[in-house]
Formats: sequence, C-alpha cells, structure tokens
Amino acid sequence: MVYEIQVPPRTDIPSDIDLVYENAKSAKIDFEHLRRLRPGVKFVVLKDGKELTEAQLDADVESCEIQSVREEATRIPPTYRRGRGVESDDVAIGIDGKPAKVWGPDNPEDRFEE
Repeated sequence: MVYEIQVPPRTDIPSDIDLVYENAKSAKIDFEHLRRLRPGVKFVVLKDGKELTEAQLDADVESCEIQSVREEATRIPPTYRRGRGVESDDVAIGIDGKPAKVWGPDNPEDRFEE
C-alpha cells in the first residue's frame, strides 16, 4: 500500500520530507511533523489514492505494528540440519536476509536425524 501526504498549493515544506511512503508509521510521523511546522495548513493523507481520516491512519499504524511483531515472533531460529555441506549448512535466513550458516553440534546426541 502506498501512503501519500498531499500538501496544499503554495505551501512551503522542508525538502528532507518525503511525501510518499510504503508504510503507515512513516507517513504518520511526517504528517504530524508537518502539522506542527504549519499549524494553519490542512494536510491530507491518501492511502492508494483515497483520503484517510486520522483514526483510519492510526488503525493502519497499529495494524502495521501488530504485523511486524507477528512476523518477528514466528521467525524460525537457525538450527542445525544435516545437509550437503561438510561442516555447515545454509539452513536459515539471517537478519540481513541472506542465508545463514549454522555449525553442527559437537555432541552427537544433539544431531538432528530424519
């Protein structure tokens, strides 16, 4: 989903503020910042081209936070699995999104067997 802050014509805003966002949290932060900078100006937040109320934006932020917590909570930690590698296997996705190598356990009782 794309969030966009619409600025009325002839309104000066700082150049470091991006007006198009991929998540609701970033859009809300800049929306509130713009409202503090220009208190008399009416800014509008659009979600996929449709105007959002402040309550709808807050609900989207909360939903985004819940989704990120859910994704972190369900991420499977890297564990050793016997595979094609000699000493290690690519069995998990690391924090950077690349395959993580996990070393085999020293204790033979800890080895995972199918």
